[in-house]
Amino acid sequence: MLSLLIFLPFLAALASLIFRQEDVSKWLSLAVAALTSLLSLGLWLGYDLAQGGFQYVQDIPWLSTLGINLNLAADGLSLPFLFLSALLTLIAILSEWQRKDGAIFSLFMLLEAALMGVFASLDLIIFFIAFELALIPMFFIIGVWGYDNRRYASLKFLLYSLVGSVFLLIGILSLGFLAGDGGVSFDYRQLLLTAPLIAKTPALLICLALSIAFLIKLPSVPFHTWLPHAHTQAPTGGSIMLAGLLLKMGGYGLIRFNVSLFPEAMQTLQPFFALLAVLSLLYGGMVALGQSDLKQLIAYSSVNHMGFVLLGIASLTAFGLHGAVYQMVAHGVITGLLFLLIGMLSHRTHTRSIAALKGMYTAMPILGGLMWLAMLGGAGIPGMAGFIGEFQAILGAFQNPSTSLWAVLGAFGILVNAALMLWTIQRVLQGEPSEQMKANYDLHDITSLELLSALPLILLALIWGFLPQSLSPYIDVGVQSALSQLGF
Repeated sequence: MLSLLIFLPFLAALASLIFRQEDVSKWLSLAVAALTSLLSLGLWLGYDLAQGGFQYVQDIPWLSTLGINLNLAADGLSLPFLFLSALLTLIAILSEWQRKDGAIFSLFMLLEAALMGVFASLDLIIFFIAFELALIPMFFIIGVWGYDNRRYASLKFLLYSLVGSVFLLIGILSLGFLAGDGGVSFDYRQLLLTAPLIAKTPALLICLALSIAFLIKLPSVPFHTWLPHAHTQAPTGGSIMLAGLLLKMGGYGLIRFNVSLFPEAMQTLQPFFALLAVLSLLYGGMVALGQSDLKQLIAYSSVNHMGFVLLGIASLTAFGLHGAVYQMVAHGVITGLLFLLIGMLSHRTHTRSIAALKGMYTAMPILGGLMWLAMLGGAGIPGMAGFIGEFQAILGAFQNPSTSLWAVLGAFGILVNAALMLWTIQRVLQGEPSEQMKANYDLHDITSLELLSALPLILLALIWGFLPQSLSPYIDVGVQSALSQLGF
C-alpha cells in the first residue's frame, strides 16, 4: 500500500510527460490524486491504535551492501501527513484546473511521490533522496508558473534548500557509519537502538547538522527569508503545497530524527531551539502586520505558526511534542485553505493589495464568509484546529522549567497572531467596496468547483477543532518513540 502511494503518482508524472497532452495530464493527475487520497485515508482508518508502532511495513532489498534498502512503514506520526500529501495535491490540481499547460500537473504528481517517500521512509538515505526530490518540482512550479519575480524566488528557495541538504547528508552519513553496529546502516529502527550509544560530542555535531537542515525547511528565524518570496511568487497550487506540506518536512524531521535519536543532544540544544522559536513567533507576527500584500502577510504568519511548532519541540515534553504535531497538521489545513481562497480572490480582482480588496465580503458573500472562517482559524480561535496545537505547545513549554520563561514570551506570539488576523479581517472583509473595485473587478462569487475544492479543508479544520479525539490518539502513539527516549 505504501509503495502504491509513492509509485502511482511517480508513474503518473512519467506518463504525463511522455504523452504531453493537456487533457491526459490533467485527468490522469486528478484521478491518481483522488485514488491516493482514498488509499491514504484507508491506511489511516486501518491503523491499529492498540498495537501502535510501525505498521504496513515493507522491507525491500536494494543496495544492501551499502546498508541502503527500500524500508517503508507508517505510524501515528506519519499517517496524517501521508493523508494531507494526497489531499492537498488533489486540491492543488483543482486550483490550477484552468491552466492549459499539462506539465504543471505532472510536477504536482512528482511532488506528491516525493512527499510520500519523505513521510513513509524508514531508511535515511531513501528519506534524503525523497527530501531532495521534492525540491525539483517545486522549483519549476514557482520558476515557470509563478508571478513576475518568480525566477528570483525559485532560485532563492533552491539555494537555501541545497545548503540545508548538505548538512542533512553529512549528518545522515555520519550517523550511518557511527551507529551502524559493526557496519553501515541507515535503518531507522536499528538506529533507534544504536544512535544513543554514540559519544556525546559526535552526537551533538550530528544533531546540529540535522537541525540546520530541518530549521531551514521549517523555516525558523533566521533561516526564513526564502519563504515570503517563494509564497508570494508561487501560483496558488504551489503555495498550497508549500505551506501545507513542504514546511512540515522540517518539523517532522526534528521529531522523527533529532528528538528520537539524539535526546541528550537535544537537551543541550534546548535553549537554542527555544530562542529561535520565540524569535519566529514574535518576528513573524510583527513583520506580517506591516505587509500590504495579502499573500505575503499569510506567508509571514506561517513563520509565526511554525514558531509554535518549534517551541513545542524545544519543550521536550509530551504535551509540547503533541502540540507541535497537531499544529503542523492544523496549519497545513488552515493555511492551505487561506492560500486557496486568496488565489480565487486574486483571479477575480487581479490584485493582492490589502487596501484594494476592502469590502470583499459585501461584494462576494460566500467567498468572503469562507475567508472570514479561514482567517479566524489562522488566529487560533477555540473551535478551530489551530487553537489546540498552539495551546498544547505553549502548555508543554510551561511544564518544563528549562523553557517556562520562553513560554511566557511565546504567549505574546498568540496575541500578535490574533491581532494580525483580526486587523486583516477588518481591512479586507469589512466595509463597502469602492466604486473603482466595483467597476474594474470581476466580482462573481465562488463557483461550484471552487467550493468543492475548499470544502474538505473547511470540514477538517472544524472536525479537528471540535473533535480532537479524531486525531490526538494517532499523534500520541506517533511520538511515543521520541517520548520513550526522553524517559516518558
